[in-house]
Amino acid sequence: MNRGSHSYFSTGEYNSRYESRVSLVLKYCWYVGCVRRKVSEDFLKSQPFDGAFIVRDSESSPGDFSLSVKYNGQVQHFKVLRDASNKYFYRVVKFNSLNELVEYHKTHSISRTVSIFLKEIESDQLERFRNHPGVKELLKVKAKYDFEPQEHGELLFRCEDIIEVLEQTDANWWKGKCRGNIGMFPTPYVEILEN
Repeated sequence: MNRGSHSYFSTGEYNSRYESRVSLVLKYCWYVGCVRRKVSEDFLKSQPFDGAFIVRDSESSPGDFSLSVKYNGQVQHFKVLRDASNKYFYRVVKFNSLNELVEYHKTHSISRTVSIFLKEIESDQLERFRNHPGVKELLKVKAKYDFEPQEHGELLFRCEDIIEVLEQTDANWWKGKCRGNIGMFPTPYVEILEN
């Protein structure tokens, strides 16, 4: 089975999605990992300034990122896209890394209709946010089909089982917990449960 070894950074500095996400957490306080959309909205709405933002794992596109930004008392979510050469972009301008995209949008509006410039939130506030119980709320998925493991480390489940997602390190394979067991499972076999 091929789970891929795509690197988020074109420099080849990181050799897997998991390692690059860990590196994002260690390097950039604005990356918060797997946080539900509603939880991110509540946090950003509490910030005293427009442009407050976080980068989180996308719920709708596993393996991708969402940029959530406060503006005028509301929160807008922007999907960060990637092209065939693994360049990141939101609209037209392409970047070698997420950090380059973020830095660019500190001086160039993220929105076409209004001026929204990214402004970093204090690192201690982001740390408290990461440790808040609501942030740790696990994403849950429901099995659409039975899955029989083919390799060691894969997760057995049956149709209709509920699986807690522990890691979204790849678009096609996630790590989860079901019936007390932990393992990797194929994302096409499941659907995301809404809150």
